[in-house]
Amino acid sequence: MSEQSSANFIKQFQMLQIPRVKLQMLFDMIISTMDFGSGFLDTDEVNLLREVAVTLGVDPMKGTPYEHARNYPHPFDGGSWKNCKCRTCLQLESHSSHRS
Repeated sequence: MSEQSSANFIKQFQMLQIPRVKLQMLFDMIISTMDFGSGFLDTDEVNLLREVAVTLGVDPMKGTPYEHARNYPHPFDGGSWKNCKCRTCLQLESHSSHRS
C-alpha cells in the first residue's frame, strides 16, 4: 500500500465531533426536504439516518421514508438496535460500520 493510499484509508475512519444542535439541525433539514421519501435514499442511507436519530434520542422512524418503513417492523423503545434480534437489526449489527 502506498503512503498516499494509506493516508486516505486512515482519513476515511477518522472521528469528527459535531455539536448535537448542529447534528439535529442537519437531521431536521434532511427529513424536512421535499425530496425525503421520494425514493432517492438507499438502505444504507436510511440506516445512517436511523442511527443519527437514535443518537439524538429521536424515534428512528422519523428518519425512515415510507417506502423503507416495512423493513423496520418494531417500534423504537429508546434503546439500541444492538438489543434487538429481528432480521433487520441483526443485519445492522453484522455491518462493519456498527462494530465497536
